[in-house]
Amino acid sequence: MQHTKAYLLAAVAALQLSVLPSCSKDENAQPSMLQEQAESKVQSAPFFELAKGDTIAKGIYREKPEFYDDSVTVLFSSEDYEKRNPRLKAIGTSEGTSGYFIDDIKGHVGGNAPDTRDGYTKIPVDLNEGAGGQYIYLYYRKNNIGRFTSLNAFTSWRPELPFASSSKRALGVNFDNSLWTDLNRGAGGPFIYIEGSYASGPTDSPLRVSDILVISSTSKVTAYGDWHVIPQDLNEGAGGKWIYLCYKQR
Repeated sequence: MQHTKAYLLAAVAALQLSVLPSCSKDENAQPSMLQEQAESKVQSAPFFELAKGDTIAKGIYREKPEFYDDSVTVLFSSEDYEKRNPRLKAIGTSEGTSGYFIDDIKGHVGGNAPDTRDGYTKIPVDLNEGAGGQYIYLYYRKNNIGRFTSLNAFTSWRPELPFASSSKRALGVNFDNSLWTDLNRGAGGPFIYIEGSYASGPTDSPLRVSDILVISSTSKVTAYGDWHVIPQDLNEGAGGKWIYLCYKQR
């Protein structure tokens, strides 16, 4: 549609939000005046298509289009994938991988994403699919120890630097530049990041994250089978379907 391009250019020109300085995540920090100013500049727009590779500024929120059904689609399951590809399960480990756990998650920006990389297995889902912007992929690695008890996704009004503490760690850090991968990169909306919580006691006492699931839905999802659904829509502000990252524990 011809008016789509014109609308996009006008919206971008009107809204070009300043990129805020990168800083590490402070879990105890209160919203700053700068953050409140950024929130006040958010512009909600009817959904419009954005070609892959085209980008729009942060703060432009495309509304969800109208869906005429209520459905959930599994885009990827590490459980199913590894059953079908046993040689790719827990790369670099010994046989008998049913007890292996998620050890790390990395991010990749760009369409040239190989199936495996540096001992990691690709989740073959572009997390910006249908939203334009950059190609965004996640990779996971497993071992027989595991370190995370849960995963989480959250939004931010500024670019963040990766962090690690005694209880949490940034996940989805980019292979190539060691920056924390924004799962909404180039598609407007807020910055979206993922993180993991560490076990606080002996590694064999708490349940640990063992598998990852990615689903899309035509409405909000709060539960899906025996998976833990991270309640953050990975398409927030980018239009399109709801995209959720889920995980399983053992």
